[in-house]
Amino acid sequence: MATGWGQESFDNTDYPSILKEVRLSKVDQGQCQSRMRETRLGRWFRLHDTFLCAGGHPGVDTCKGDGGSPLVCRDHSKREETHVQIGIVAWGINCGRGGMPGVYADVIKLLPWIQEKLALLTASPSAGY
Repeated sequence: MATGWGQESFDNTDYPSILKEVRLSKVDQGQCQSRMRETRLGRWFRLHDTFLCAGGHPGVDTCKGDGGSPLVCRDHSKREETHVQIGIVAWGINCGRGGMPGVYADVIKLLPWIQEKLALLTASPSAGY
């Protein structure tokens, strides 16, 4: 599931006044890369392993203005309804185009880097970012 304040479609330049939520399924890395190669990115495009993909259903997507928003999954190991952030909205080809998933920064793969930066910030709060 992803949430955000972005546009509801690429052609619609209005931004919603209500936080939007979309339910998305994770897409296999290889399948996502293949789909991306069918676009203007071309046949040599390589999706970096620090990205993951989700979605691809017509009209159900994150869009312009949603960048930086969370992609979360339900944590089924807990009794109460809890979610874990697995991604951050990064980019896509259009919005809500059937068969074309959105691309998200993979929080799990990037966790060591995130923890390193947080440790530096905690050690020296005046350093800032």
